[in-house]
Amino acid sequence: MVVRRRRAGIVLAAAAALVAACSSNTAGSGGGTTGGTSGTGTGEKVKVAFVYVGPVGDAGWTKKHDDGRKELEAAMGDKVQTTFLESVPEGAESEATFERLAREGNKVIFATSFGYMDQIAALEWVHTNIAAFGGDPERVTIIGQSAGGESVLHLMCSPAVGNLFHQAMAMSGGGRHALLDRPMTGDEPSSAFYDAKFAKKQGITGNDAAALEQLRQIDPETVAGKDNVGLLGAKKMLGRSVDGVPMIDGDIVVGAPGDHFLSGDFKQVPLIIGTTAFDLPVHFPPSKLRPFAWFGDDEEAAREAYESPNRFHGPIDFMKALINISSDMTMHEDARFVSHQVAQHGLPAWLYRFTYTAESKRPGSTEQGHSGDLPFLFETLESMYDEDAITDNDRAMAKTYHSYAVNFVKLTKEQQLDVISRTFHQGAVVD
Repeated sequence: MVVRRRRAGIVLAAAAALVAACSSNTAGSGGGTTGGTSGTGTGEKVKVAFVYVGPVGDAGWTKKHDDGRKELEAAMGDKVQTTFLESVPEGAESEATFERLAREGNKVIFATSFGYMDQIAALEWVHTNIAAFGGDPERVTIIGQSAGGESVLHLMCSPAVGNLFHQAMAMSGGGRHALLDRPMTGDEPSSAFYDAKFAKKQGITGNDAAALEQLRQIDPETVAGKDNVGLLGAKKMLGRSVDGVPMIDGDIVVGAPGDHFLSGDFKQVPLIIGTTAFDLPVHFPPSKLRPFAWFGDDEEAAREAYESPNRFHGPIDFMKALINISSDMTMHEDARFVSHQVAQHGLPAWLYRFTYTAESKRPGSTEQGHSGDLPFLFETLESMYDEDAITDNDRAMAKTYHSYAVNFVKLTKEQQLDVISRTFHQGAVVD
């Protein structure tokens, strides 16, 4: 239901923007998916462009916007012709993409990201309007997963947010370090550095009006590049830049979340934070060929803890050790650190690790991967598994996980502290 509402919202917004332009159009050929020529009827098709900050196959934010684009085509029929560009990074070069699309005759251009300002604007809208829907503007909870979890942590540390939310849930979003970010200005790895590097690759130097005009002439496909989610881990492992990531601007994104949680300079709200068993590796040890050297004097103890041999017996042993260390550096230790810092300030804090896998996937899959907990959280198991293969235990786990999140949203801070005092003790493990 959540997905359908979001998708319908995109379609309705697009339809509202297009209705005047389309009212006089007549029949033409079917709507396109990646561009094309205008319609062949007595009227022209309205050209509509969608610019995505990530790849269409990201299984989340971009995919749902592209689902909306497809439903727009289905709803408007031969009155529209849509074009989409994926993986267009936020930065100076994106302006050239929008201007080029406008010159090519696109009457409406939808973009999927304006950084964290999108999210702050949404929270401001909720604060102003939620009472009209029966909600309480003083009891707003934000929940995010993966890049959304990173958003939650950045918003908890941002001075630009004010009192717009009152508790948070960060799922697989890192913690001590942001999953992906970089400074706006300065030397590598700043956004300005990579913008200049991109321009130089196109034969453009300088930062004057002439250089800007040359950037505007670059075709959108060149700006978009070939990035996708599958390349993310490989790029990070090789130490290469990743486009479309949050930029530390000093106003909204003010630095590494870990620094703020350590100093206490963060939004003092109840928090649930956690990871999946086999979570995403993004941060790697400095020496990827000798990952245990990162532990210094504790190298041998680390080998024992990771059950890794003194000598790797082939690439599988090596990659397993490297990825396990990286997952801890990126996700597990970071979540533990943040939960501890929040609890140190007398606030309710829950730390979890979601390990459950659907029974139909066993024994081949015994550790839940990144994003694999989402169908359980929303009780939408049919979105990932064949309905006939979903067991009673699968549904019971989904109901339990869902109820944890819902109860967190519903209970006051005082009620949450009471639950902790009555239910948990130091070191307890609750299945």
